[in-house]
Amino acid sequence: MVNGTGDPALADEVVARLTAAGLTVGTVTTAEAGVSGIEHPEGESAGAQWLAEALGGAAVLRETAVLQVTVVLGATDSAPLVAAVDALPACAD
Repeated sequence: MVNGTGDPALADEVVARLTAAGLTVGTVTTAEAGVSGIEHPEGESAGAQWLAEALGGAAVLRETAVLQVTVVLGATDSAPLVAAVDALPACAD
């Protein structure tokens, strides 16, 4: 995940919710991120597509030079994505 919000607690909340929903979250990096969304490397759109649809639709999906599917929290537009993550149901064990 890339956290461009400047708020580490927000990133921690998103990671906790994604994990509770049964997703594996790798590292969280802090970086400038202008636009929130779901990024994926070339050829790995299936998992990213599923996550994007679960979080509000394909409009947040984009192919970039990342190594894995990556949730990006932008500096000014992260609220809808965070709200969508908050609404993910937890997976039953």
